[in-house]
Amino acid sequence: MPARWLRANGELDQLEALPGLPVRDTPRLPTEPRPYLVTDCYVVAPASANCVARLAMGVAGNQALTQVRRSARSASPSW
Repeated sequence: MPARWLRANGELDQLEALPGLPVRDTPRLPTEPRPYLVTDCYVVAPASANCVARLAMGVAGNQALTQVRRSARSASPSW
């Protein structure tokens, strides 16, 4: 596991200090709190036709689209 190697070399603390968030090398249990901040807004740029189609169909091929898809599904429009 990469985090174990970073911990052995003493570089894990430096990596965690950059964003101020923990480096995860094991899955988070549902009972554990989420370490990330709540996001008010997402910017998808460039929003290619493929990206927009994936969001419309509910298909997320990477972590970024997964986060946008989850927020769009759970949020109500504010206009």
